[in-house]
Amino acid sequence: MCIVLLFWATASSRQMQQAMRWWFKQEAIDRAAHSDQIQNGLIQDLFAVRLSLQSPLPEQAEDRIRQQQIWVAEADKLHEHLSHLSNTLTQPYLAESLPLAIRSLLKRWEIAHPNRTVRLDLPLNWHTEPLERNRIILVTLNTLLKLAVPSSISHATLEITLIDRLPQAELTVKITYPDLATRRSNTHARELKYLCRCFRCLAPGRCFYQPQSSVAVWRFKWNP
Repeated sequence: MCIVLLFWATASSRQMQQAMRWWFKQEAIDRAAHSDQIQNGLIQDLFAVRLSLQSPLPEQAEDRIRQQQIWVAEADKLHEHLSHLSNTLTQPYLAESLPLAIRSLLKRWEIAHPNRTVRLDLPLNWHTEPLERNRIILVTLNTLLKLAVPSSISHATLEITLIDRLPQAELTVKITYPDLATRRSNTHARELKYLCRCFRCLAPGRCFYQPQSSVAVWRFKWNP
């Protein structure tokens, strides 16, 4: 019996180590992508704007107005890119309200995935949560959407519910796929198991997966 327990503990520890390595690898990949956006995107665009500002203005009034309009359009574009990058690096409302942070995340996700139907059931009032836990919950949700609802799926319905069931809080993510085959092919990734293990360790909390026909339901629970 002791040998069985020791083997189980060793296997469980190894699985957790694999999951945590995957979690931090994803963090490193995201940071590298953001750095590339800044170095090869925003900085290059700012340099191009700087060069255009150094050019002499046209003599004709209409041409000057047209050039100024071009500069304003370029500045607006840079502002939009910076705002998007800022929201990606630091989720809005993360320190103030978990429901608002989830709503903001899903609003941007829905814009990027117009062929998805999103339904939210989030409370107006929510207790104060530690900032680090809110971030873990947001990262978990965002990663789950990337893994379980990839862009290759033509249509999907997403329902997200956040409730406070004392002594536990619960975030439920229900995904309805076009058919059973689509659900199976998008919910058996090893990374999804890693994600649940990381949530259990970092939140800390519990994670449950419930498949049924073309529907997949994830439940994340933690003590507020």
